[in-house]
Amino acid sequence: MVLAFAFAPEMKLKRVSGNIYMVRGVDALPSLENRGFMSNAFAVLTKEGCKILA
Repeated sequence: MVLAFAFAPEMKLKRVSGNIYMVRGVDALPSLENRGFMSNAFAVLTKEGCKILA
């Protein structure tokens, strides 16, 4: 799965383990190119739905 936002470069959702996924931010200082996206976001799939941890 590929996530594409208007505010950030293309990011890929990667399975970490079982039902846990992450999008890894860039290793850089904030810039116009990375639009300041430097954090890692996680998603956990549960029976109730998807939980986002950012």
